[in-house]
Amino acid sequence: MSVTSGVLRPADVQVPIVCGGRLISPGDVIVADDDGVCVVRREDAPTVLDAAMRREADEEQKRTLYAQGDLRGSAVWWRVGVRH
Repeated sequence: MSVTSGVLRPADVQVPIVCGGRLISPGDVIVADDDGVCVVRREDAPTVLDAAMRREADEEQKRTLYAQGDLRGSAVWWRVGVRH
């Protein structure tokens, strides 16, 4: 049910919608934070999750190295052309 002018009206659920110009289907994963919103198609979710977990593990490893004073993997060095 949806409410329009205080009146309950039937509404559809589990149907595709368009939001912000993007088609969103039932089962799609919506991820949002302070930087924005991302829609991951249901069929792509396992691949995206795997990539996100690999990236998180890589970033955790870099944080550990940085905490130990090792900056060799720092993107800053790569941007200025320093290679170790």
